[in-house]
Amino acid sequence: MFNHLRLHIWAHLKFYLRNRLVLGLMVVATAFWSMGFVTFLMWDSAGGRFERLKYLSTQMHELAWFYGALLALIAMSAHLRDRSTRLVFTRATRPEVWVVSVFASALLVALAAHALTAVATWALSLAWDIPYQVGFLWLALDAMVESVVVIALLAALAVGIHPVIAVTVMFLFSDNITYYFYSLLSGASQAGALGGWATAGKWIARAAYTVMPMFDPFQAETGGVHASLRVTGGDWAYLAATAAYAALVASFCFFFATFTLRRRTL
Repeated sequence: MFNHLRLHIWAHLKFYLRNRLVLGLMVVATAFWSMGFVTFLMWDSAGGRFERLKYLSTQMHELAWFYGALLALIAMSAHLRDRSTRLVFTRATRPEVWVVSVFASALLVALAAHALTAVATWALSLAWDIPYQVGFLWLALDAMVESVVVIALLAALAVGIHPVIAVTVMFLFSDNITYYFYSLLSGASQAGALGGWATAGKWIARAAYTVMPMFDPFQAETGGVHASLRVTGGDWAYLAATAAYAALVASFCFFFATFTLRRRTL
């Protein structure tokens, strides 16, 4: 099984390098990111350099987050659409192994990008004579954990629906938007508007928010790290809890993807 897993991961990595759609989208995303960073190159003060470094680190981690999500989505959907999985599953490879290989290959690229960002942040802090804050390391680890959630979620959604619809579902039904609708309907229910529809919608939105995967479940509790880059013992505990939550979400997405894949016409 581990030999098959290693071979599939290697095959996916080669697929990423050879797929023009993947490379094209990565180039476009990197170009847009580069244009947004140009304005920060004009800051010359020490405070400006620190803000520039913090901005650069955050944006590079978001770019790595996007890379991992893109690879998982395209790898899963492309192989299922062209029915190449028929050959894979008829050569003594279980669907579970193949699904794990998609998750793992996209995650390896994302982790490598996040690690490269962490090293670049450290190197720039030395070059710009800025004291390195441990918060940069915390943010790198937090971004890696978030990549686990988005990769697992998009890969699982791509098994059953078109990739464009999968992205739409992920963003339109995110935890923040679902909570917004819950707050809106809760206020309408208390005001007596819409009658019973508001009450029913409130509980539906509440149930959806409860089960909806979150990219950063402790964002409110760890917001200080993003602002000041100062890390306390409690922040490390929240990071560990976020990692445990990401593992739970990835496990659920894995079982959902394999369950759907086994019932799909290949």
